[in-house]
Amino acid sequence: MSITVPADAPPALGTGPHPQLPFTLSPLPPVLHDGLIAVAFFAILSFIATLSLFSFITYRIFYVWRKNGHKQNQFILLIYNLVIADLQQSIGFGITLIWRAEDAIRVGSCACWAQGWFIQIGDVASSAWIFAIAVHTLGSVILGLELGFTTFCVCIACIWLFSYGLAIIGVAMHPTNIWARAGAWCWINPQFIHERLYLHYLWIFVFMFGTVAIYALIFFLLHQRIRTNYWASTSTLAIDASRAMRYMVIYPLIYTICTLPLAASRMAGMTGKHINYDVYCVVGAMIASAGWLNCTIYSLTRRGLLLSIDPPRTCGLAQFRWDIASGHGTVTAIEGGRKSSTYNKGGSKQGSQENLVIDMEGMHGVKQETTVEVHSETISTGAASGGVLATSFEEEDAISSKRRNSSTRRNSLGS
Repeated sequence: MSITVPADAPPALGTGPHPQLPFTLSPLPPVLHDGLIAVAFFAILSFIATLSLFSFITYRIFYVWRKNGHKQNQFILLIYNLVIADLQQSIGFGITLIWRAEDAIRVGSCACWAQGWFIQIGDVASSAWIFAIAVHTLGSVILGLELGFTTFCVCIACIWLFSYGLAIIGVAMHPTNIWARAGAWCWINPQFIHERLYLHYLWIFVFMFGTVAIYALIFFLLHQRIRTNYWASTSTLAIDASRAMRYMVIYPLIYTICTLPLAASRMAGMTGKHINYDVYCVVGAMIASAGWLNCTIYSLTRRGLLLSIDPPRTCGLAQFRWDIASGHGTVTAIEGGRKSSTYNKGGSKQGSQENLVIDMEGMHGVKQETTVEVHSETISTGAASGGVLATSFEEEDAISSKRRNSSTRRNSLGS
Protein backbone atom coordinates (compact mmCIF):
# COMPACT_ATOMS: atom_id res chain seq x y z
CA MET A 1 0.00 0.00 0.00
CA SER A 2 1.44 3.36 -0.99
CA ILE A 3 1.50 6.27 1.43
CA THR A 4 1.30 9.88 0.36
CA VAL A 5 3.94 11.80 2.28
CA PRO A 6 2.69 15.27 3.38
CA ALA A 7 4.76 18.41 3.41
CA ASP A 8 5.77 18.23 7.07
CA ALA A 9 7.09 14.64 6.86
CA PRO A 10 10.62 13.56 5.88
CA PRO A 11 11.17 11.94 2.50
CA ALA A 12 12.08 8.57 4.00
CA LEU A 13 11.14 6.41 6.98
CA GLY A 14 13.47 6.10 9.91
CA THR A 15 14.68 3.21 11.98
CA GLY A 16 14.17 2.31 15.62
CA PRO A 17 11.74 0.05 17.47
CA HIS A 18 8.86 1.00 15.16
CA PRO A 19 10.37 1.07 11.65
CA GLN A 20 7.06 -0.09 10.16
CA LEU A 21 5.29 3.12 11.22
CA PRO A 22 5.59 6.13 8.93
CA PHE A 23 7.29 9.32 10.03
CA THR A 24 9.57 7.83 12.71
CA LEU A 25 12.80 9.81 12.58
CA SER A 26 16.13 8.44 13.81
CA PRO A 27 18.70 9.85 14.13
CA LEU A 28 17.69 13.49 14.46
CA PRO A 29 19.17 15.87 11.91
CA PRO A 30 21.57 18.45 13.39
CA VAL A 31 19.06 21.30 13.14
CA LEU A 32 16.54 19.36 15.25
CA HIS A 33 19.19 18.02 17.60
CA ASP A 34 20.05 21.60 18.53
CA GLY A 35 16.71 23.31 17.91
CA LEU A 36 14.71 21.07 20.22
CA ILE A 37 16.79 22.38 23.12
CA ALA A 38 15.11 25.78 22.76
CA VAL A 39 11.64 24.21 22.59
CA ALA A 40 12.33 22.10 25.68
CA PHE A 41 13.85 25.04 27.60
CA PHE A 42 10.81 27.29 27.20
CA ALA A 43 8.47 24.35 27.83
CA ILE A 44 10.21 23.64 31.13
CA LEU A 45 10.11 27.35 32.01
CA SER A 46 6.36 27.36 31.32
CA PHE A 47 5.91 24.18 33.34
CA ILE A 48 7.63 25.69 36.37
CA ALA A 49 5.68 28.97 36.07
CA THR A 50 2.28 27.34 35.59
CA LEU A 51 2.82 24.74 38.31
CA SER A 52 3.90 27.46 40.73
CA LEU A 53 0.91 29.70 39.98
CA PHE A 54 -1.42 26.69 40.05
CA SER A 55 -0.14 25.73 43.50
CA PHE A 56 -0.39 29.31 44.75
CA ILE A 57 -3.98 29.85 43.56
CA THR A 58 -5.01 26.41 44.86
CA TYR A 59 -3.66 27.35 48.28
CA ARG A 60 -5.46 30.70 48.21
CA ILE A 61 -8.77 29.17 47.12
CA PHE A 62 -8.95 26.24 49.53
CA TYR A 63 -6.87 27.39 52.51
CA VAL A 64 -7.32 31.17 52.63
CA TRP A 65 -10.47 32.39 50.90
CA ARG A 66 -12.68 29.36 51.37
CA LYS A 67 -11.55 28.87 54.99
CA ASN A 68 -12.47 32.48 55.75
CA GLY A 69 -15.85 32.08 54.06
CA HIS A 70 -15.15 34.36 51.08
CA LYS A 71 -16.96 33.65 47.83
CA GLN A 72 -14.78 33.08 44.78
CA ASN A 73 -13.90 35.84 42.35
CA GLN A 74 -14.82 34.67 38.85
CA PHE A 75 -11.80 36.21 37.17
CA ILE A 76 -9.44 34.37 39.52
CA LEU A 77 -11.17 31.10 38.61
CA LEU A 78 -10.73 31.87 34.90
CA ILE A 79 -7.01 32.47 35.41
CA TYR A 80 -6.89 29.22 37.40
CA ASN A 81 -8.32 27.23 34.51
CA LEU A 82 -6.06 28.96 31.98
CA VAL A 83 -3.06 27.94 34.09
CA ILE A 84 -4.26 24.32 34.09
CA ALA A 85 -4.51 24.40 30.28
CA ASP A 86 -1.06 25.97 29.93
CA LEU A 87 0.34 23.36 32.29
CA GLN A 88 -0.82 20.56 29.99
CA GLN A 89 0.55 22.36 26.96
CA SER A 90 3.95 22.75 28.64
CA ILE A 91 4.00 19.02 29.44
CA GLY A 92 3.37 18.24 25.79
CA PHE A 93 6.22 20.36 24.48
CA GLY A 94 8.45 19.30 27.36
CA ILE A 95 8.39 15.74 26.01
CA THR A 96 10.76 16.96 23.29
CA LEU A 97 13.46 16.35 25.90
CA ILE A 98 12.91 12.63 25.35
CA TRP A 99 13.48 12.98 21.59
CA ARG A 100 16.63 14.98 22.27
CA ALA A 101 17.93 12.38 24.74
CA GLU A 102 17.13 9.41 22.46
CA ASP A 103 18.19 11.24 19.29
CA ALA A 104 14.97 10.03 17.68
CA ILE A 105 11.26 10.79 17.41
CA ARG A 106 9.66 7.37 17.73
CA VAL A 107 6.12 7.11 16.43
CA GLY A 108 4.02 4.54 18.25
CA SER A 109 5.79 5.01 21.57
CA CYS A 110 4.02 6.08 24.75
CA ALA A 111 5.91 9.36 24.67
CA CYS A 112 4.63 10.14 21.17
CA TRP A 113 1.04 9.35 22.18
CA ALA A 114 1.31 11.50 25.33
CA GLN A 115 2.85 14.40 23.45
CA GLY A 116 0.15 14.45 20.80
CA TRP A 117 -2.58 14.26 23.46
CA PHE A 118 -1.24 17.04 25.70
CA ILE A 119 -0.42 19.39 22.83
CA GLN A 120 -3.87 18.93 21.31
CA ILE A 121 -5.68 19.60 24.59
CA GLY A 122 -3.31 22.33 25.74
CA ASP A 123 -3.50 24.35 22.54
CA VAL A 124 -7.29 24.28 22.26
CA ALA A 125 -8.01 24.72 25.98
CA SER A 126 -5.54 27.59 26.38
CA SER A 127 -7.09 29.45 23.44
CA ALA A 128 -10.60 28.76 24.75
CA TRP A 129 -9.79 30.14 28.23
CA ILE A 130 -8.10 33.25 26.87
CA PHE A 131 -11.23 33.86 24.79
CA ALA A 132 -13.41 33.27 27.87
CA ILE A 133 -11.36 35.80 29.85
CA ALA A 134 -11.87 38.35 27.06
CA VAL A 135 -15.64 37.77 27.05
CA HIS A 136 -15.79 38.01 30.84
CA THR A 137 -13.78 41.25 30.78
CA LEU A 138 -16.17 42.76 28.23
CA GLY A 139 -19.16 41.82 30.36
CA SER A 140 -17.80 42.98 33.70
CA VAL A 141 -15.87 46.10 32.67
CA ILE A 142 -18.01 47.51 29.86
CA LEU A 143 -21.50 46.07 30.28
CA GLY A 144 -21.54 45.67 34.04
CA LEU A 145 -22.82 42.10 33.73
CA GLU A 146 -21.69 38.97 35.52
CA LEU A 147 -22.97 35.40 35.42
CA GLY A 148 -24.46 33.72 38.44
CA PHE A 149 -22.02 31.38 40.12
CA THR A 150 -23.91 28.22 39.11
CA THR A 151 -24.11 29.31 35.47
CA PHE A 152 -20.46 30.28 35.60
CA CYS A 153 -19.47 26.79 36.81
CA VAL A 154 -21.55 25.21 34.05
CA CYS A 155 -19.65 27.30 31.48
CA ILE A 156 -16.35 26.14 32.97
CA ALA A 157 -17.41 22.52 32.63
CA CYS A 158 -18.56 23.07 29.04
CA ILE A 159 -15.20 24.56 28.01
CA TRP A 160 -13.31 21.58 29.41
CA LEU A 161 -15.76 19.11 27.84
CA PHE A 162 -15.28 20.87 24.51
CA SER A 163 -11.47 20.82 24.76
CA TYR A 164 -11.24 17.17 25.79
CA GLY A 165 -14.05 16.21 23.43
CA LEU A 166 -12.11 17.29 20.35
CA ALA A 167 -9.14 15.15 21.39
CA ILE A 168 -11.38 12.17 22.20
CA ILE A 169 -13.10 12.43 18.81
CA GLY A 170 -9.73 12.22 17.07
CA VAL A 171 -8.70 9.15 19.06
CA ALA A 172 -12.09 7.51 18.42
CA MET A 173 -11.77 8.09 14.68
CA HIS A 174 -8.20 6.77 14.44
CA PRO A 175 -7.39 4.80 17.61
CA THR A 176 -4.08 3.37 16.41
CA ASN A 177 -2.46 6.14 14.39
CA ILE A 178 -3.98 9.50 15.31
CA TRP A 179 -0.67 10.72 16.77
CA ALA A 180 2.38 10.69 14.51
CA ARG A 181 5.41 12.83 13.88
CA ALA A 182 4.29 16.21 12.64
CA GLY A 183 7.52 17.99 11.85
CA ALA A 184 9.60 18.32 15.00
CA TRP A 185 7.26 16.61 17.50
CA CYS A 186 4.27 14.29 17.68
CA TRP A 187 0.78 15.58 17.01
CA ILE A 188 -2.15 14.73 14.71
CA ASN A 189 -0.99 12.51 11.85
CA PRO A 190 -0.19 14.67 8.77
CA GLN A 191 -2.29 12.30 6.68
CA PHE A 192 -5.44 13.41 8.52
CA ILE A 193 -5.77 16.88 7.07
CA HIS A 194 -9.48 17.32 7.84
CA GLU A 195 -9.00 16.19 11.44
CA ARG A 196 -6.27 18.78 11.87
CA LEU A 197 -8.51 21.48 10.49
CA TYR A 198 -11.81 20.71 12.24
CA LEU A 199 -10.46 19.40 15.54
CA HIS A 200 -7.79 22.03 16.03
CA TYR A 201 -7.02 24.94 13.73
CA LEU A 202 -10.57 26.02 13.01
CA TRP A 203 -11.10 26.63 16.72
CA ILE A 204 -7.66 28.14 17.25
CA PHE A 205 -8.39 30.80 14.65
CA VAL A 206 -11.95 31.36 15.91
CA PHE A 207 -10.71 31.95 19.45
CA MET A 208 -7.74 34.02 18.28
CA PHE A 209 -9.65 36.45 16.08
CA GLY A 210 -12.52 36.54 18.58
CA THR A 211 -10.12 37.48 21.39
CA VAL A 212 -8.44 40.21 19.34
CA ALA A 213 -11.83 41.62 18.27
CA ILE A 214 -13.19 41.71 21.84
CA TYR A 215 -10.12 43.42 23.31
CA ALA A 216 -10.13 45.91 20.43
CA LEU A 217 -13.78 46.69 21.22
CA ILE A 218 -13.01 47.14 24.93
CA PHE A 219 -10.08 49.42 24.09
CA PHE A 220 -12.26 51.54 21.79
CA LEU A 221 -15.12 51.85 24.29
CA LEU A 222 -12.79 52.77 27.16
CA HIS A 223 -11.09 55.35 24.96
CA GLN A 224 -14.47 56.84 24.03
CA ARG A 225 -15.58 57.03 27.65
CA ILE A 226 -12.38 58.74 28.73
CA ARG A 227 -12.52 61.18 25.79
CA THR A 228 -16.16 62.12 26.46
CA ASN A 229 -15.64 62.48 30.23
CA TYR A 230 -17.84 59.51 31.03
CA TRP A 231 -15.99 59.58 34.34
CA ALA A 232 -14.62 62.70 36.00
CA SER A 233 -11.10 63.24 34.68
CA THR A 234 -9.58 63.14 38.16
CA SER A 235 -11.67 60.22 39.42
CA THR A 236 -10.26 56.86 40.39
CA LEU A 237 -12.24 55.07 37.68
CA ALA A 238 -10.82 57.33 34.97
CA ILE A 239 -7.30 56.48 36.12
CA ASP A 240 -8.18 52.78 36.26
CA ALA A 241 -9.67 52.97 32.76
CA SER A 242 -6.49 54.52 31.36
CA ARG A 243 -4.46 51.73 32.90
CA ALA A 244 -6.85 49.05 31.67
CA MET A 245 -6.60 50.35 28.10
CA ARG A 246 -2.91 49.47 28.03
CA TYR A 247 -3.66 45.96 29.24
CA MET A 248 -6.25 45.51 26.47
CA VAL A 249 -3.32 45.74 24.05
CA ILE A 250 -0.93 43.49 25.98
CA TYR A 251 -3.26 40.50 26.44
CA PRO A 252 -4.11 39.78 22.76
CA LEU A 253 -0.64 40.80 21.60
CA ILE A 254 1.11 38.17 23.72
CA TYR A 255 -1.44 35.52 22.77
CA THR A 256 -1.17 36.25 19.04
CA ILE A 257 2.64 36.35 19.04
CA CYS A 258 2.82 32.96 20.74
CA THR A 259 0.09 31.18 18.76
CA LEU A 260 -0.15 32.63 15.27
CA PRO A 261 3.30 31.65 13.89
CA LEU A 262 2.82 27.92 14.50
CA ALA A 263 -0.78 27.98 13.28
CA ALA A 264 0.22 29.83 10.12
CA SER A 265 3.11 27.47 9.39
CA ARG A 266 0.87 24.43 9.86
CA MET A 267 -1.74 25.87 7.52
CA ALA A 268 0.98 26.55 4.97
CA GLY A 269 2.15 22.94 5.31
CA MET A 270 -1.39 21.72 4.70
CA THR A 271 -1.35 23.49 1.32
CA GLY A 272 1.75 21.53 0.29
CA LYS A 273 4.44 24.04 1.15
CA HIS A 274 7.55 22.53 2.76
CA ILE A 275 8.36 23.85 6.24
CA ASN A 276 11.99 23.57 7.35
CA TYR A 277 12.92 22.09 10.69
CA ASP A 278 14.48 25.33 11.90
CA VAL A 279 11.13 27.07 11.39
CA TYR A 280 9.40 24.42 13.50
CA CYS A 281 11.95 24.94 16.27
CA VAL A 282 11.44 28.71 16.32
CA VAL A 283 7.63 28.63 16.28
CA GLY A 284 7.67 25.71 18.72
CA ALA A 285 9.72 27.74 21.19
CA MET A 286 7.29 30.63 20.79
CA ILE A 287 4.16 28.63 21.56
CA ALA A 288 5.96 26.78 24.37
CA SER A 289 6.51 30.22 25.94
CA ALA A 290 2.76 30.86 26.21
CA GLY A 291 2.60 29.35 29.68
CA TRP A 292 5.20 31.49 31.44
CA LEU A 293 4.13 34.61 29.56
CA ASN A 294 0.47 34.16 30.53
CA CYS A 295 1.48 33.59 34.15
CA THR A 296 3.60 36.73 34.08
CA ILE A 297 1.11 39.15 32.52
CA TYR A 298 -1.95 37.97 34.44
CA SER A 299 -0.07 37.78 37.75
CA LEU A 300 1.27 41.31 37.37
CA THR A 301 -1.78 43.04 35.92
CA ARG A 302 -4.15 41.33 38.37
CA ARG A 303 -1.70 41.09 41.25
CA GLY A 304 -4.11 42.84 43.60
CA LEU A 305 -6.71 40.10 43.15
CA LEU A 306 -4.31 37.22 43.63
CA LEU A 307 -2.66 38.62 46.76
CA SER A 308 -5.74 40.04 48.42
CA ILE A 309 -6.86 38.41 51.66
CA ASP A 310 -10.43 39.40 50.87
CA PRO A 311 -10.73 39.70 47.06
CA PRO A 312 -13.80 41.60 45.81
CA ARG A 313 -16.45 39.50 44.13
CA THR A 314 -16.78 41.86 41.17
CA CYS A 315 -14.20 42.31 38.40
CA GLY A 316 -14.46 45.95 37.40
CA LEU A 317 -11.88 48.52 36.40
CA ALA A 318 -10.61 48.84 39.97
CA GLN A 319 -9.05 45.38 39.72
CA PHE A 320 -6.68 46.41 36.88
CA ARG A 321 -3.99 47.51 39.29
CA TRP A 322 -0.77 46.35 40.89
CA ASP A 323 -1.65 47.16 44.47
CA ILE A 324 -3.62 44.72 46.62
CA ALA A 325 -7.37 44.84 46.02
CA SER A 326 -9.74 45.15 48.94
CA GLY A 327 -13.43 44.62 49.33
CA HIS A 328 -13.77 47.67 51.61
CA GLY A 329 -13.67 51.42 51.05
CA THR A 330 -15.45 54.09 49.05
CA VAL A 331 -14.02 56.75 46.79
CA THR A 332 -16.49 59.50 45.83
CA ALA A 333 -15.68 62.20 43.32
CA ILE A 334 -18.01 65.24 43.06
CA GLU A 335 -17.59 67.77 40.28
CA GLY A 336 -19.74 70.85 39.74
CA GLY A 337 -20.16 73.41 37.02
CA ARG A 338 -21.72 71.31 34.25
CA LYS A 339 -25.10 71.56 32.63
CA SER A 340 -25.43 67.83 32.30
CA SER A 341 -25.21 65.43 35.19
CA THR A 342 -24.22 61.78 35.24
CA TYR A 343 -24.05 59.18 37.94
CA ASN A 344 -22.13 55.94 37.57
CA LYS A 345 -21.64 53.42 40.31
CA GLY A 346 -19.93 50.04 40.42
CA GLY A 347 -18.49 47.86 43.11
CA SER A 348 -19.12 44.97 45.41
CA LYS A 349 -21.59 44.72 48.22
CA GLN A 350 -18.75 45.36 50.65
CA GLY A 351 -17.59 48.56 49.00
CA SER A 352 -18.23 50.82 46.03
CA GLN A 353 -16.71 53.32 43.71
CA GLU A 354 -18.79 56.32 42.70
CA ASN A 355 -18.40 59.17 40.25
CA LEU A 356 -20.88 62.03 40.53
CA VAL A 357 -21.21 65.01 38.20
CA ILE A 358 -23.75 67.35 39.79
CA ASP A 359 -25.45 70.27 38.06
CA MET A 360 -24.93 73.35 40.24
CA GLU A 361 -26.99 75.97 38.43
CA GLY A 362 -26.48 79.57 39.33
CA MET A 363 -22.79 79.30 40.09
CA HIS A 364 -21.92 80.89 36.74
CA GLY A 365 -18.65 79.21 35.97
CA VAL A 366 -17.61 78.48 39.53
CA LYS A 367 -16.21 74.94 39.58
CA GLN A 368 -15.72 72.95 42.71
CA GLU A 369 -14.22 69.47 43.09
CA THR A 370 -14.59 67.53 46.30
CA THR A 371 -13.07 64.13 46.93
CA VAL A 372 -14.30 62.12 49.88
CA GLU A 373 -12.54 58.94 50.92
CA VAL A 374 -14.31 56.62 53.32
CA HIS A 375 -12.64 53.51 54.67
CA SER A 376 -15.10 51.29 56.52
CA GLU A 377 -14.18 48.40 58.75
CA THR A 378 -16.44 45.48 59.52
CA ILE A 379 -17.15 45.48 63.25
CA SER A 380 -17.41 42.40 65.38
CA THR A 381 -21.20 42.36 65.50
CA GLY A 382 -21.31 40.87 61.99
CA ALA A 383 -21.09 41.60 58.30
CA ALA A 384 -24.63 42.98 58.14
CA SER A 385 -24.04 45.69 60.76
CA GLY A 386 -20.72 46.56 59.10
CA GLY A 387 -22.53 47.09 55.80
CA VAL A 388 -25.16 49.34 57.47
CA LEU A 389 -22.43 51.32 59.22
CA ALA A 390 -20.55 51.82 55.93
CA THR A 391 -23.76 52.98 54.22
CA SER A 392 -24.51 55.49 56.95
CA PHE A 393 -21.00 56.90 56.68
CA GLU A 394 -21.43 57.34 52.93
CA GLU A 395 -24.80 59.16 53.36
CA GLU A 396 -23.41 61.41 56.09
CA ASP A 397 -20.41 62.41 53.97
CA ALA A 398 -22.66 63.09 50.99
CA ILE A 399 -24.87 65.38 53.11
CA SER A 400 -21.81 67.18 54.52
CA SER A 401 -20.45 67.74 51.02
CA LYS A 402 -23.83 69.09 49.87
CA ARG A 403 -23.93 71.54 52.77
CA ARG A 404 -20.43 72.78 52.00
CA ASN A 405 -21.44 73.31 48.37
CA SER A 406 -24.52 75.31 49.40
CA SER A 407 -22.41 77.45 51.73
CA THR A 408 -19.90 78.16 48.96
CA ARG A 409 -22.75 79.11 46.64
CA ARG A 410 -24.21 81.63 49.13
CA ASN A 411 -20.80 83.17 49.75
CA SER A 412 -20.24 83.50 46.01
CA LEU A 413 -23.62 85.21 45.46
CA GLY A 414 -23.07 87.51 48.43
CA SER A 415 -19.74 88.71 47.11
